[in-house]
Amino acid sequence: MSVHTEFRNRMYYNQYMRFTEKILVALLSFSLSAGCATQMEKSVKDGIYSGASQGYGGTVEVNITIADQKITAVNVSAPYESQIVASSAVKLVPEAIVSSQSTVIDASSGATITSDAICAAVEDALQKADADMDQWKDGEPVSIRNPKKDITTDVVVVGGGTAGLSAALRLRQMGIDTTVIEKDDACGGVMKDLVSAVQIVSSRTKAEKETSETENPGNSEEDHEQSSREETEPAGTLEDDLAPYFVKESGMLEVFMEQLDGTMIWQEDDLGIPFEDELLETDPYHEAVVARYDTSANTVGELLGKEAEVSGARLLYSTAVISVEENSDGTVVHAKSADGTLYTVTCTYAIIATGTWDDSEYITINSKLNEDDAHKISQQNGYEYVNGNSILMATGYQPDDHTVIDLFDHLDGLLKYGGVIANGDGERFVDETADRQTVSNAVISQQQDCYLVLSRKGYETFRSRLLKMELDGETKDLISSDEGKDIFFITSKGQINDVVPVGRVIQEYEQSLSQLSLNDGYEDAFGRNSFKGNLSLENGIVLIRLSVFSTGNTGGLSVDNSFQVIRADGAVSEHVFAAGSVCGNVLKEQDAPGLRTAWAFVSGKTVADEIGSVLAEDQLNKLLEKETEK
Repeated sequence: MSVHTEFRNRMYYNQYMRFTEKILVALLSFSLSAGCATQMEKSVKDGIYSGASQGYGGTVEVNITIADQKITAVNVSAPYESQIVASSAVKLVPEAIVSSQSTVIDASSGATITSDAICAAVEDALQKADADMDQWKDGEPVSIRNPKKDITTDVVVVGGGTAGLSAALRLRQMGIDTTVIEKDDACGGVMKDLVSAVQIVSSRTKAEKETSETENPGNSEEDHEQSSREETEPAGTLEDDLAPYFVKESGMLEVFMEQLDGTMIWQEDDLGIPFEDELLETDPYHEAVVARYDTSANTVGELLGKEAEVSGARLLYSTAVISVEENSDGTVVHAKSADGTLYTVTCTYAIIATGTWDDSEYITINSKLNEDDAHKISQQNGYEYVNGNSILMATGYQPDDHTVIDLFDHLDGLLKYGGVIANGDGERFVDETADRQTVSNAVISQQQDCYLVLSRKGYETFRSRLLKMELDGETKDLISSDEGKDIFFITSKGQINDVVPVGRVIQEYEQSLSQLSLNDGYEDAFGRNSFKGNLSLENGIVLIRLSVFSTGNTGGLSVDNSFQVIRADGAVSEHVFAAGSVCGNVLKEQDAPGLRTAWAFVSGKTVADEIGSVLAEDQLNKLLEKETEK
């Protein structure tokens, strides 16, 4: 090739490269301008706008920020949605809207209604920004997909409180594959936080036992007279005492009485739940049949949670049920965890132990998890649902408008610092060492504001305990600075706004101390026999106003006396059972000391025994069929 030819070829090549470069630059510029034009076409005013739409549980509200005609932020407020089920939707849907600049979101998140509500609320806000909605709804849907996991198990227990864990632990004892679905990040329910709780521990009163011991009386005249007296004046039974608290038509009082003793033995021997030795005498029982849990090492809920961890049960924490579906072979439970994982759990039987929802005017203990699961499940499957009423306690302290702390859990330790309860007239009216229900009923019966009276040292001890609890930052700040509501400090004046004459309280307290020092075994007019500490205006007095709060609701799913859920048409579910307070047709609104805790254990164990018996029979039938085929 000549030098001239080589030069000419290079010249053509360079011209070609420059032409190609121009073409590429032009195409890129066109592409960018077209993209900008597309964004510019979405006419909308910059600013911050609010919108709202109806979600699953209530109104979903959003605030959107628009800058340079683009959505740059979407903030969602969804307080009425399920906090676990809706959590990933609240996080992922706004992110998808910002990234796609579109409200067309395909959210398979297990919270479709909440996802759609967020999109609708954003559209409501865009309309206030004079947006052309056809532009914001244009394009292919942006898909949001959550991780999925399938589980196959024998039994699913929905709810990891006392009843649910009792059922799960009993099932695991029988070698039955069990999965527990619990909303909280730990099992144990309300009982994991209660340091003072009681339970009925005997199906026979002391009088009944004495009667049985004298069925074959000796030859002494005293024995004969005792036997004759008992024949003519029969002692009241625990069943008589409890009859007013059970719905007669349910037939569950008889089941409770039959199972109570065996459950008590199982609690102590197998679960290792400790009780204090002393039996408590309290209304409405004829004799002492109630015992306090020994929580010196662990609360009952903590102990149950630890047992569950080593039981071999599959525990799904921070997970909420979306639906329960029955079929001819069993049950399919759909659930979603806080991290967005969607579970499909296939099982033979399901036990609903969720507790019940309460929408009363009163603040509710553990309200962050107190959602309407049982009602939702009943609507999905046509189960009979009993509307109930709030279960109220009057031993609460409200440091602010959204927090309630049960003072009874701390009362035992505070009695040595004064620890008396008085009404607005400065009168004591109850034995402060009695059980929670007795104290609460007495406070409610006063029909006026009542107060826990402590020495300043006692309050400081109480405050240090509160600051160790899992409370939000603002609440802790109020407590730490002594600025919480419903708490009053007195140093010299004997009144609070001329309402509570604490001088009278102190005088009664000092009289009791004096009597106790003079008379061994002294009991005051309310039955209290232990007084410690020192209440004096010189050292400072603190009064904490007692608040009424709700611990749940008496309504729930109707069950038969085998704990199988009843359908609205009266038929019985073959595969779905219930245990604990969610059994809505069993206990009445009135409560008796230690009854509901005993019911939780009895129902949990008994329903597990029912299912274990059925599964064992099914397994035996399958073995017989195989033998027959051979």
